[in-house]
Amino acid sequence: MNKKELFLWDETFPSLTLKGEGARAFLHGQTTTDVISEQKEKIFRSCWLSTKGNLKALLEIRLMDKIAELIILSGDINSIKNGFDSVIFPADKVNLESINECRRVQVISNEKSWKESQSNWIKSDDLFFSGINEYKKISLNELKIWKIRQGIPSLDREINEETNPYELGLGDFVEL
Repeated sequence: MNKKELFLWDETFPSLTLKGEGARAFLHGQTTTDVISEQKEKIFRSCWLSTKGNLKALLEIRLMDKIAELIILSGDINSIKNGFDSVIFPADKVNLESINECRRVQVISNEKSWKESQSNWIKSDDLFFSGINEYKKISLNELKIWKIRQGIPSLDREINEETNPYELGLGDFVEL
């Protein structure tokens, strides 16, 4: 991977949908971001932590009118689903919808952090990310190396409920 070249990180991730007027407030209590203040339609990153403050998942979230969509960048989808299910009460006014997959694309390079560029979600194969042909798609091996260099936590290594977001360089995803 050339240092100055721009590449396209194009990968499919598991996703969840929360529906109901309480979706935003529920996520505000379950993640490390001030979800109440976030703008609609903007994709932002957050963490899901254990009760001890250790990292369980790295998420991307998009809010709409009574809907919150989540992509699980790193973490176990079933653990998240079960964890959310176990704490949703009728008073939360939110329902956890199906588990799907979502294609995610992001322009990346070796010169800047992955946190600095916006990602785009593509929900259907017939939808097309504009400008996709302008970038070289990164190989799986190059992507793996790039993720390690960028400090993106891996489910089988760093997301083990023993490390916290600060130890993994994800402190900027935590709002106290």
